Amino acid sequence: PFVAVEEQKHPDPDFPTVKFPNPEEGKSALDCSIRTADANNSTVILANDPDADRLCCAVKNE
Repeated sequence: PFVAVEEQKHPDPDFPTVKFPNPEEGKSALDCSIRTADANNSTVILANDPDADRLCCAVKNE
């Protein structure tokens, strides 16, 4: 099933949940997603940047 990150579910132009909103910035941009994935036993994370011209895919190794 698809699980959204509650804190990021609704657009906020100030991006209060991340230091920098682009997923190519690495783990810091995915912290909320990783916590949500772990809490829901998800193995794949998909994240896009604010204007949706980039997509990040992260797969759990453990």
